[in-house]
Amino acid sequence: MGVREPKQRGSGAEGTGTIVIGNQEHKHPRGRISRLWRGSSINEAVRDQIKQYILEQGLKAGDALPPETQWAQDLGVNRSSVREAVKALQSLGIIEIRHGHGLYVREHNFDPILECVSYSMQFEPSTLLELAQIRTWLEIAVLPQALDKMGPGDIAALENILKTWQAKFQTDAMDNILIANPNLNIVWGMYDEMALGALAAAKAHGLVSKIAILGYDNTPDAYEAIRRGEMHATVDTAPKEMGYNLIHAIKQYVVDGEVVPKTIMSEIAMWDQTNIHNFNTDNYRYVPFEAIERQPSRQKPGAGIAGLPPAWINDRGQFVSKGREVSVAHTGQEPLPTRKAGPIKVGFTPTAMNTHYDIVIAGARAAVDELGGSKIIDLVIQAPSSQSATAEQMDIVEDWIRQGFDAIAMCTANDRAMLPIYQKAAENGIPVFLFNTPLAMPVNPYYVSNVGYDQHEAGRLIGLWLVEHFGDRTTHLAILEGLPGVHNTERLSGFKEAIEGNENIKIVFSRPADWVRDKGQAVIDRVFQIEQDRQFHRALFAPLGNHSLVQLLDVFWTAFGDFLVNHQSEQDVDFAQHAAVLEAVKAGDPGRAQQALLDYLLRMQEHLRAVVASSQRSKY
Repeated sequence: MGVREPKQRGSGAEGTGTIVIGNQEHKHPRGRISRLWRGSSINEAVRDQIKQYILEQGLKAGDALPPETQWAQDLGVNRSSVREAVKALQSLGIIEIRHGHGLYVREHNFDPILECVSYSMQFEPSTLLELAQIRTWLEIAVLPQALDKMGPGDIAALENILKTWQAKFQTDAMDNILIANPNLNIVWGMYDEMALGALAAAKAHGLVSKIAILGYDNTPDAYEAIRRGEMHATVDTAPKEMGYNLIHAIKQYVVDGEVVPKTIMSEIAMWDQTNIHNFNTDNYRYVPFEAIERQPSRQKPGAGIAGLPPAWINDRGQFVSKGREVSVAHTGQEPLPTRKAGPIKVGFTPTAMNTHYDIVIAGARAAVDELGGSKIIDLVIQAPSSQSATAEQMDIVEDWIRQGFDAIAMCTANDRAMLPIYQKAAENGIPVFLFNTPLAMPVNPYYVSNVGYDQHEAGRLIGLWLVEHFGDRTTHLAILEGLPGVHNTERLSGFKEAIEGNENIKIVFSRPADWVRDKGQAVIDRVFQIEQDRQFHRALFAPLGNHSLVQLLDVFWTAFGDFLVNHQSEQDVDFAQHAAVLEAVKAGDPGRAQQALLDYLLRMQEHLRAVVASSQRSKY
């Protein structure tokens, strides 16, 4: 049954008002809040009024509530008081805020307890051991009653869980790395390779349909995954255009003797399952020194943020942005433009070789071919062994300076460490061009031009897309970060800026995966803590028909999983012990079933005790 926007009828500060929800009108008292102010704050009084209204009207989970403006009008208070009361009720799990839709009664849950427990454990990890003991007492005490009510269908459910567990998850590589954190909805890899690693882990655990994977950059594997419906979205940072524009800028400065802008930024856009059919990896355009005309076909409401140009949605349904308007002047310490005859020797060094830089290089080579090939530009490509190998990259560039290269194009993870190299190149008359470098990064006055895109804005586009598609419901997000540094900081800050203010999107996990696919898979494997184990315990006590008991066990499980993930520990699970519990259940032997379950729970306590001790030692 559809829910109409709640409406209010009647006027005046006293008497009654009418709230219309669906096709029913509900009377509610006016002016009562004034009699509740004594001894309580306005926020508390508003909170009590909302709770009383839910009870008096017999509202159930999913029923709509009047909007904040109506509560403020009917109760004679300002909207900020209502907003504070609503946030308090949301934190208590009584109501939920669906952005763009309104306020709704929430289903009974233990989320407030979980949030409190998970938070307190960060300050007092020993609380975890007490919870583990409570869980042991509870499960052992209740198990005989559950066995009394267990029928053939319940036993079959336990058998199926263990069968799936053994068939899919009991491998040499993943005996103890199984699926947990049942509340996880989204994984964002801050580079496509990490996102693809997360996808591999999700596929291995059968979670592709439950967890949306978001990426970052322009890699063919990511786009193919989106086409297959396995990934949800990625942001196109125009790497081929970056390489193409970079070579044209170098040619214009070194061969043609013309000044180029200090920053040359490409337009960025989101690709997802609704528009991926329009993508063509051969697409790139040459617009390095022209302002891209901004004619949004559909302005995205609320997308504009102070100091930034608004993102928009184009005719292909993509979030699009040119990034921040940045005015960077030449310092006078850059080498001057020259008019050299070809071929000029150009050194090209990325932070490391990966799929993204392969595409940048493809764009650079396309530009070289267009401009006359090696007769005009001799492109020399060399990269350090890893993203963090700054010293290797310094040696590469210093060797090019000694050889007298005509220009150097580079992307570095450590701009400050490279400062003496930039200065040395400038003193030798060799212009340095940056690429794929955050606008906030360059601290040196010696580079000629920064060719790329706004990395802060790219992160913000991912965030805007997430709010658009998942912001109206509770969403738990895991972020796979890159190596610590300004690239990581810029992308993450833009993303957080976009989701700020959305109460539904919660970052439950954020950890570096070093920009590589294997690390992305390993990190997500640690996040996925043993869903099969959790499902086994749920099924074990399901015959009691006590939904609250099952939810309470979920609180224990999720709290344990969060703590172990935060401390980079894998859960200690023994398939054989679970099988022993099931065998005792099938044999109708409650005592043996209790003992097998107790053995497992005590082993779990020992593992938790070791993790807690380790975490406490690390503080000192």
